[in-house]
Amino acid sequence: IKDLPGQEEKTVKKVLADIKQYWTEDMPPPLISSFSMTVLRYVKQLSPQSMTALLIHEWFPEWEAMADQFQSVSINLNEEIVDRAVVEKIKSQNRAVLCYTVNDASRARELFSWGVDAVFSDCVDEILKA
Repeated sequence: IKDLPGQEEKTVKKVLADIKQYWTEDMPPPLISSFSMTVLRYVKQLSPQSMTALLIHEWFPEWEAMADQFQSVSINLNEEIVDRAVVEKIKSQNRAVLCYTVNDASRARELFSWGVDAVFSDCVDEILKA
């Protein structure tokens, strides 16, 4: 969820209402991610059972505490800040690692070899071929 400052609660309520309307109970629960701690706070407040992911573009000192606070099941990272040690650290916390935006097949192979669980890509067909 991309936040609009001052509209976070309204945005989260709308997203949760849309999920409830369109997401059937036989489907796996959706993963809700955001760069905004305010958005994640509202998600957990309004829908404690929701699966959340902390979205990280650049490292910040409190990232682990924030992931714990929001019970993040995954850490979704800018692929430019990922290395093997980072993946191992996150995986040791029983969290999935998802990387964005991976448009190079060789980079995707490298990330998967380190244990990354999934990548976001604008070139899915190229990544699948790899």
